[in-house]
Amino acid sequence: MDALLTEALNVLRRTGLDAVLILAGAAVLGGLVYGAVHRGLRALTRGLEGTLPLRGALLRRTRGPLRMLAPVACVYLALPAVRASFADTTQAVLDNGLQGLFVVGVAWALIAVLYAVEEAVSERYKTDVPDNLEARKIITQTRILRRIAATAIVVIAGGIVLMQYDPLRELGTGILASAGIVGIVVGVAAQRTLGDLIAGIQIALTQPIRVEDVVIVEGEFGWIEEITLTYVVVRV
Repeated sequence: MDALLTEALNVLRRTGLDAVLILAGAAVLGGLVYGAVHRGLRALTRGLEGTLPLRGALLRRTRGPLRMLAPVACVYLALPAVRASFADTTQAVLDNGLQGLFVVGVAWALIAVLYAVEEAVSERYKTDVPDNLEARKIITQTRILRRIAATAIVVIAGGIVLMQYDPLRELGTGILASAGIVGIVVGVAAQRTLGDLIAGIQIALTQPIRVEDVVIVEGEFGWIEEITLTYVVVRV
């Protein structure tokens, strides 16, 4: 029996499957650790959602990104122990892939935190009460600022992921170096969009209109339903 087990282990080492199994086990371990921690936190905060809306929103919103990050982190920690089992090309692919997944997971988690904060603010400031001017002001600002921050996170994370790969980095450098007139044309064409974006930010900060404000558009009464970075939705 011992000889059979030894032979099986030798076969795994020769084929590199032992390293794959170790990394797979690390991923499973990460998922189990996340599940245990999440269940523990849920148990501690059960019944407190009404008094601690942000904590409950964070637990709900970050479930997906943390479920992704925990296995990735465990695999990354286990990788040095089995690195010698892989060829240089495979090592580079694993490194870049894990780093890219980690960046995506962190960006996802940060955006989830932004949504949790917005959800907690909406719970704290109700708009279905008679005197809701201050609540509508805060909710409008929070919603637009969340969109601005989320857009910035996506752009930064996308840039970091692309920079992990030499072909894409060189392609980006070549495009920037040869942009020339094309860049000028694109910049001119984007002026209207950039102007709309800046106008959306100004609306968030100066508050000329707020969510649930009553407005008249082309002779029709309506309510401000949503304010985005580039347009306003009016419910007639």
